[in-house]
Amino acid sequence: MSAPSRSAPRASAATGVQRRSAICLASLAVGVLLVPSPAPAAEPIVPIDLLLCQQAIGKEALRFVKRVHKAWRICRDADTRGQGCDPARRDAAIADAAAKLARRSEPRCDAVTLESLGFPEACDDPDGAPFTLADLVACLRDGHGAHAEAMFAIEYPAGAP
Repeated sequence: MSAPSRSAPRASAATGVQRRSAICLASLAVGVLLVPSPAPAAEPIVPIDLLLCQQAIGKEALRFVKRVHKAWRICRDADTRGQGCDPARRDAAIADAAAKLARRSEPRCDAVTLESLGFPEACDDPDGAPFTLADLVACLRDGHGAHAEAMFAIEYPAGAP
């Protein structure tokens, strides 16, 4: 009786490893072929300078509303604690919020014709064309500020302690 050859299982093991490697490589090749190539870049619907300005307006307008709301809340909380509201301080905080709105919107909007974004649609334009960043800030200050105050009035009813 002869001893079983040890080279046969090794050959079959090597063949199994090679077979699995070949299957993996084939699967990888098929996967690469099935992955769609990126589509060519489309032209933006809105030029980038207009988009960046619009984003800055939205972002800074939201920050403005938050600051106005905070100024009113601080004042009301002081009243509730019996310390009394300092209306001059509240109004200064609101004026500072409007200044920040203008200052932070300007870098993105200074070279943009705001009419290209649809302004002054819902805003008054007391000076007539062109609609300037100062006109926009005044519109946002008045409109958004009034909405922030209205929200505050709902959240802090006059009769509440």
